[in-house]
Amino acid sequence: MIRKITTKKGETRYDVQVSINNLKTGKRLFKRGRTKTKFEAEELRIQLRQQLKTEISGRKVPEWTDLQKAYEENCLVNKAASTAHNEMSILNNHARTVLAGKIVDQISETDIREILNRVVANRSLSLKHNIRKCLSNVFNYAIESRHLSENPCRRIRLPKVPEPELNTLSGQDIKLFLQKAEDSGVEWFPIWAFAIHTGLRSGELIALRYKHIQENEGQLVLKVQANWTKKGGYTPYTKNKMMRTVPLNKEAQRIIALLRAANPDKCAPEDFILPQIPAWKSGDAAKDLRAFLSGCGLEAIRFHDLRGCFISQCLLNGVQPSVVMKLVGHADFKVMMRYVRHTGSEIIGVTEVLNFLGSKKKKR
Repeated sequence: MIRKITTKKGETRYDVQVSINNLKTGKRLFKRGRTKTKFEAEELRIQLRQQLKTEISGRKVPEWTDLQKAYEENCLVNKAASTAHNEMSILNNHARTVLAGKIVDQISETDIREILNRVVANRSLSLKHNIRKCLSNVFNYAIESRHLSENPCRRIRLPKVPEPELNTLSGQDIKLFLQKAEDSGVEWFPIWAFAIHTGLRSGELIALRYKHIQENEGQLVLKVQANWTKKGGYTPYTKNKMMRTVPLNKEAQRIIALLRAANPDKCAPEDFILPQIPAWKSGDAAKDLRAFLSGCGLEAIRFHDLRGCFISQCLLNGVQPSVVMKLVGHADFKVMMRYVRHTGSEIIGVTEVLNFLGSKKKKR
């Protein structure tokens, strides 16, 4: 029950009283509290009811720190190492200060909003979305563990994050870039070229071995089924745990032939196809790529954007989005639609049917 009252000082307050029957003892338990606003009263009512249920069941509700530790041990072990690391970093850097020492069922929406409001103004809106998502994951685990009945993040709404710009090179720029990379003999050339011609992720490129090259109906293909991450090392599965097949075109086959000729004693099935450059694994791939592109007078892009170049060029050359999805291993069509909107591949030329001004050929 929530009752509006006026104090002796003329201030408006809300009395909250919650009761529940203990079916085992037959006793009726009560809890009371007082808040300044009706919204806070609704939150308090939920918390008090949860506390009563906990007392009746005899279960001990953990503090936030213990819940986060249990979530890490039971849930994050099933996620990619890099994903688990990022999630724990967000929880430790943004949630611990506010939630440390608090009993889980006493954490309210107000606490979540305080965490989000602490994000400095110059940080991106996407960070707030990530914080909310990570917190929601932990609270969902608390619900599964029967410590909570409702996720305190459920009613919190954030503005939509604007779609980021996709940075890719045009077909002509790709030709210039790869030609200069090959002519200069830079050690990154086979890696850059292979990324653009296959659309593989960086970790998938690192993990490629000669045993992954197979023949399918007379066509050489890559069986993409391994990955590498800085946190987790080599794994016998890709980022989304899905194996896929990518045809090797003539350019990709030429690169493989060059690599075989340069290292004839390192072509065994277990040998890596591409050079294992230390800077690649240490995280400097984007830095070296940007430096080379700037030297060519081209727009600087990230290493991951080479994959975007593959997707964009496939779409612009008439490959259906559903087919491109299979080639690059996208599980969500929303991701592919970003590239479709960016390239305009499905709408090029469609407005030519609108000829209301009666455009005519010029007379000679």
